[in-house]
Amino acid sequence: MKTKNRKRKPTEWFRLPDGESTRNVDEMIKAWQDIYVPICKGLNVSVVGFDPGILFKDNENNKCFDIPVSLAIRIRDLVNRANK
Repeated sequence: MKTKNRKRKPTEWFRLPDGESTRNVDEMIKAWQDIYVPICKGLNVSVVGFDPGILFKDNENNKCFDIPVSLAIRIRDLVNRANK
């Protein structure tokens, strides 16, 4: 069964990790990716979903865990420092 890509209404708002809102879906996705991509690469996890926290899946044991954005930012910063 094929599904059509639903075009977003220009009045829809998307939450950014810092709590602000945007109507630009690309801005929203990039803001979340800036947080979870380094974590995924550094910890061998996959992102399952986000907003308001980030839901990850451990790629080694297939267990999921959810963390708040504030903790995800701290983990991202640690991973980025370790990879310098």
